[in-house]
Amino acid sequence: MKAIVVGATGLVGSHLLNQLIESDQFESIIAPVRRPLNIINPTLRAPVVDFKKLEQYPELFNADILFFC
Repeated sequence: MKAIVVGATGLVGSHLLNQLIESDQFESIIAPVRRPLNIINPTLRAPVVDFKKLEQYPELFNADILFFC
């Protein structure tokens, strides 16, 4: 399953992101962020994006589940 986590650098989002990484249910996790994450994991992709121009990143929003934290 593929997941997207918006808000992965916040309190709730960071805890959720750690749980998703530890889970074996997710083969791919995308966490669009404003600043780089200090997490390295083969299932995680954390592109730095401009949230005022999300239409420029349509490929980031194709997943099975979306978490908005």
